[in-house]
Formats: sequence, structure tokens, C-alpha cells
Amino acid sequence: AGRKLTILSVFYIGVSGNGAFYIHSYSGGVFVGTKLKLYSTGDDHPEIQTALEFSAGQQVYTQQVGDCYCNCFGVESTV
Repeated sequence: AGRKLTILSVFYIGVSGNGAFYIHSYSGGVFVGTKLKLYSTGDDHPEIQTALEFSAGQQVYTQQVGDCYCNCFGVESTV
């Protein structure tokens, strides 16, 4: 059986000013796709319920632009 990572929620925190947060997936160093894009124009603090799946062998890469950050919660399981 294979394994996967499922991100269940993202708590996004935008600080004063504009910002953006991305969750990308890579496989073998090759870009696979963008799973999530969040933008901020102020003091945003949303919690987003998701079901972002990453299969075994994929790397999860986060990118912050500007004044923002996030916490992600997920579970690893078998397929």
C-alpha cells in the first residue's frame, strides 16, 4: 500500500500590508502544481478547511511573499 499526506486545515495569518502564501508540490525536484494560493491585504486570520493530498514521493513546498505566514495541520495515511 502507498502512503499520502492530507492537509486538513490551514490557519493563515496576514500581517499589515499585502502578502501571499502558496503551497506547491514537487516530485523528484520537478514542479507538479500549486495546491493552494491565499492572498492578504490586511490583518486577515482565516482558518481554511481543506483536503489537499500529496502522494508518496511528493515534496510539500511553501512560499511566503510579503507579510504573512500559516500553520498547516494534516495526517499521513495509507492509500
